[in-house]
Amino acid sequence: MNLTRTVYKIAQAVGSGGTLFLGLWLLTHPYFEPNELIRWGEIVVSFIASAVLGADFLDLNPEED
Repeated sequence: MNLTRTVYKIAQAVGSGGTLFLGLWLLTHPYFEPNELIRWGEIVVSFIASAVLGADFLDLNPEED
């Protein structure tokens, strides 16, 4: 694994963890975003982004990076 791919994989792992943390933070702290529609949209999109980045990190995607 070359250096570029290693850095890319680290960034995918950090991004997946970060978006998962953001979704969980918004889920457990409803006062942070008082608008329910925006808050739930951010939560759903954060979980989707975390799943996509996690699948890419684990090479579960059918395409090449």
